Amino acid sequence: MVRIYLKKRPGHVQWYYILFDRIIQAVSGRYIHAELEFSDGRFFSSRGEGPAWASHEEVNPQPGDWDVIPISVTKEQEKLMVNQANIIVAGAFTKMRPAYGWRKIFFDFLPLPLVVQRPVDLICSETVTIELQCVGLLVGYVAEGVSPTDLGSLVRMELPLWIRYQKR
Repeated sequence: MVRIYLKKRPGHVQWYYILFDRIIQAVSGRYIHAELEFSDGRFFSSRGEGPAWASHEEVNPQPGDWDVIPISVTKEQEKLMVNQANIIVAGAFTKMRPAYGWRKIFFDFLPLPLVVQRPVDLICSETVTIELQCVGLLVGYVAEGVSPTDLGSLVRMELPLWIRYQKR
């Protein structure tokens, strides 16, 4: 079993992180961050320092601050997801190493003028979408541009169909 964590409230103490989270929430919707938790307790997402693994203690999901969507996957599917996460972290090519999409947030999700960005920059919900796609969930969607709120809506909409398909 894996779990998608969708953050509803800022958990930071620094005013600039709280402001940043509130701006994201005002523009893109209910959620401000997305994480994927694996059965071993490790979390995977893209954060300010780029795509990375984190422990449960590092993420520290406080009750009430997150919505959690459990997804039942086989051990083989979870292994595929872990391998995909490691590929994202390592970068398929050194020059293509994904970074956190700060520019993507400001220029795709916020109504600011267009600026050139690297196509490999990833935000949290895009990395989680890519992870889900490698086991057949959300395959009809382009991961680029999926906000945390979009991710929550898409998973809630597609999960019942995916579960039915898995039982065949």
